[in-house]
Amino acid sequence: MGVSRQTIISIETGRYNPSLILAHRIAREFGKYIEDIFDFRIRKGESAVNKPFVRELVITNYLLIGSLAAISAAANLYYGGSAAAWSRALGLVAVLALALFLKIRRIKAKGDSLDERLQLITYRSVTIGYYFMLGAIWWFYTKEMAVYGEVSTRTVVEVLAGMIGYLGSFFVLNRRYYGGKLL
Repeated sequence: MGVSRQTIISIETGRYNPSLILAHRIAREFGKYIEDIFDFRIRKGESAVNKPFVRELVITNYLLIGSLAAISAAANLYYGGSAAAWSRALGLVAVLALALFLKIRRIKAKGDSLDERLQLITYRSVTIGYYFMLGAIWWFYTKEMAVYGEVSTRTVVEVLAGMIGYLGSFFVLNRRYYGGKLL
């Protein structure tokens, strides 16, 4: 299964909750569903935020909020944004931050009913959102090629940023969760 004997013992004794992928491998090995083997519900008195996948979701949301604010500030500083530009950019960041803070609050409040499926749902949502965004960028890439016969630097940067972000995060997460063994 690609894990040590100590990991299996820690799973059996309840000191370690396996990743969704490892739980799937174990369930498949025994010909069962994950829910038949593992109980991922949070017990009374246990905090949902202490579960690794919930902590990762919360941290990811905070990083997203901080990144959006930093990008808006950097772009406005670099391009000499007017007060109106700063106001619009920071207003949009505030709306997104509010939505993400409400999401974090909802995740923390529903601690008793959370399990690793939330992590899978979040992953799929982010993936679908990424592909929609990339599709929109690709639309303008194709338009520029068809209408102007060339592509603007902005569109090239958007496509490259998306691909670097996607591949970079894949390699970082691959190394973190699988020791770089997937590729």
